[in-house]
Amino acid sequence: MKIRNFFTRLARKDPIIHFIILGIIIFGYFIFFKPSFNESDTEINVTKEDLLLFLQYDNKVYSPEFAKIALANMSQTAIKNLIDEYIKEEVLYREALSMGLDKDDYIIKRRLVQKMQFMTEGVMEATSKVSSKEIENYFKQHQADYYIQPSVTFTHVFFSNETHGKKLALALAKRQLKVLNNNKVPFADAPKYGDRFLYYVNYVDRTKDFIDSHFATTMSNKLFQLKPSHHWYGPLKSPYGYHLVYVSKHTLGRKAKLSEVIDKVTYDLQLQKNSQETNKVIKDIIKTYKVKVDMPALLGDNKLMDSHNQP
Repeated sequence: MKIRNFFTRLARKDPIIHFIILGIIIFGYFIFFKPSFNESDTEINVTKEDLLLFLQYDNKVYSPEFAKIALANMSQTAIKNLIDEYIKEEVLYREALSMGLDKDDYIIKRRLVQKMQFMTEGVMEATSKVSSKEIENYFKQHQADYYIQPSVTFTHVFFSNETHGKKLALALAKRQLKVLNNNKVPFADAPKYGDRFLYYVNYVDRTKDFIDSHFATTMSNKLFQLKPSHHWYGPLKSPYGYHLVYVSKHTLGRKAKLSEVIDKVTYDLQLQKNSQETNKVIKDIIKTYKVKVDMPALLGDNKLMDSHNQP
């Protein structure tokens, strides 16, 4: 009783004692109650394949080629450190398994589910191929998804509300507009004038969504209405100030030809096909199980719903 009271008072004074006590319990279990290992359980054979896999996960770069190149360029000291880290991880993993720490752990369950899904998807990706005919049919069905948006190419000279105030910024923009047009200042010389803008000076083949995000919709709408010419327009107002713009090109929106977007179409189709076939494989696996769902709240009684034969 005195010992228990001592630990209780000690833990109240310093919360770190909780962790120390927990550590004592874990290591006490490890020393006195740990199940005995088979000889194979205490052997760790470090292979090149083990290190290559470890490298990929350690660097979060899942590429065998990357791992091979990285390993080949390592010094002997770096390789030794890598082996030490691998052994440390492997030992802790085996000790955790021996203590049953993997049991009833939902995070581990989700990771194993993900791994099975990745494996299934990998098999589908390696074995499932799309034909030219399938690509053509997919493109016809989803052509609207590959619509080429209208775009504009322009540069601008900016006058900042924050730097000058709204009235002075507008006055400076009006005065500079005359200078730019009288001197026929070209597209390339825009950076020589005005204030520094938050984003870019030159915008090449940018879509309306992109321009909206930098200048807001009101200015973007006006900008797309301007005709390309060797003439400076403005001032156009944005949330940041006033802009003088030189529009050099407009590209109208149009339907894409398959040849222009075939890589994207092929990728999208392959992704869809892999997903469909992966789901089919998983459904086939599910059919091999007898599933019973206890749903009294939904069924209104305690019957078990046998869903083994359900689609």
